[in-house]
Amino acid sequence: LQRGDVLKFDVGCVVQGYSSDSGRTYTLGPARPRTREIMAALSDAFSAGLEVLKPGHLMREVHAGATRAMQRAGFSRFSRGHFGHSLGHDTFCEVPPFLSSQADEPLEAGMVLAFETPFYVDGEGGFIIEDQFLITAQGAQAAWSLPRELGCLPL
Repeated sequence: LQRGDVLKFDVGCVVQGYSSDSGRTYTLGPARPRTREIMAALSDAFSAGLEVLKPGHLMREVHAGATRAMQRAGFSRFSRGHFGHSLGHDTFCEVPPFLSSQADEPLEAGMVLAFETPFYVDGEGGFIIEDQFLITAQGAQAAWSLPRELGCLPL
């Protein structure tokens, strides 16, 4: 590893039979300008998806919002199969329903979903913002309050 390298952490655990899923991105030392640009786009995409991650919206609307935000940020060829999933009884076991472009399922209060904006760039690294949410009548409630911005690990 070298100064400025990107480190993607995608972690989870199982508590009393239920799994969790979370992801964050860090750099080793100060971030390069391109890394900050990518993370700003992912943050915008996360915010755009989060705006519609509430009852009354279809899962595909979350996908559309996040995709449009990435494309507006200059990543015109950005494409992703899904931006999240339900959770099961095992970590890293993504189970339906998925927040995909084809998902016509409505978001309903009581659902627990992992919402993520991962991005992989050749020569740059893997990037992610991911949180687990409980869908409530008022909207999406995050399971934790970890900072979502790009982190910096000291050398």
